[in-house]
Amino acid sequence: MMNYNINNIEIVKGYTYLGVNISSNGKFSSHKDNLKAKTRRSIFATRKYLDFSKLSINTINKLFEALFLPILLYCSEVWSINDRDDLNSWEKDSIEKTHAYFCKLVLGVNKRSPNAGSRNELGRVPIRQAIDANLLKFWSYLENKTEESIAYQCLVMSKELNSDGKHGLLGKVNNLIKFYNLDPSQIMKNKHTLKTMLPDIKTVMRTKLEDHQKTLIQTNRKLAFYSKFKKDTNPSENLNLIKISEHKRQLVKLRLGNHTLRIETGRHTIPRTPEHLRICKHCNQNKIEDEKHFMLDCDLYINERQKLFEKIKNKFSHFTHLDENQKILFLFNSIDPLVSKATAAFIHFSMNSRKTN
Repeated sequence: MMNYNINNIEIVKGYTYLGVNISSNGKFSSHKDNLKAKTRRSIFATRKYLDFSKLSINTINKLFEALFLPILLYCSEVWSINDRDDLNSWEKDSIEKTHAYFCKLVLGVNKRSPNAGSRNELGRVPIRQAIDANLLKFWSYLENKTEESIAYQCLVMSKELNSDGKHGLLGKVNNLIKFYNLDPSQIMKNKHTLKTMLPDIKTVMRTKLEDHQKTLIQTNRKLAFYSKFKKDTNPSENLNLIKISEHKRQLVKLRLGNHTLRIETGRHTIPRTPEHLRICKHCNQNKIEDEKHFMLDCDLYINERQKLFEKIKNKFSHFTHLDENQKILFLFNSIDPLVSKATAAFIHFSMNSRKTN
């Protein structure tokens, strides 16, 4: 207990001020956990009135930006100062995990689905872009305050901390300038009018985050199949063409390695099944049961596959002349309604037939 004049001041482990949970150790972990819980409650409440699976990707993204992101990033201008400027570490942060949770929820995949792939299907990247842009805007806002204001005095204190080699707002700004390889002279020169530069800054941020996400996809074994046909971070618009929710869900699960083929289930056996031993049990070809085998080779789905290829060949005669890799690219990248719907239907019916064999 501390005393101030005649008042007793209790020493506590945490205190909430203006909705921000402040811990005695100076960290914001409890505040982030609170934001995570509030965002999830908001998502669950929204699901009572909206079926996410029936919304277009563009609508889903607008919904997230308008309803859930403001909750998730509340007061990020303050708590993000303590975050490390390392994207691999950020992937494990509770804020980013909540972002990935939303992406998986709307896609209909489970928690084992890779975060990078789930975001990528919706054309989303880690939300560090919004956080870091907000912090730069906040710094510019403080620079524009009058010298007599309390806000500006706080900025002066941050500058003093930076001069002493201690971390603070200004130190974080300098770190972001280096992290995104921005021009420090231009940033400092335009600090009072930084808002005019933000569109270009956000573009630079987006590019770095896209490169990070592409690297995660290319190096994740669960996404080996996905990386063969998905080379960018744009929304997978072909998903919008599939109106039957269950068909779309099965398609996304196959794309993201979130299925029951042995190439995936073998990862979770004890002991773990070596990849070359994850042989298909539904045919006699003695091949690994991976996504490519499922789509093009396995005898169990031969009738459904013939129907699929016949539909496509009637509209795209060159399809039969494509090699296996080209067929995979065609099936999973096509924005033709017939191809997208027929491919999703094939995956749905074939996955169901596995359950009875």
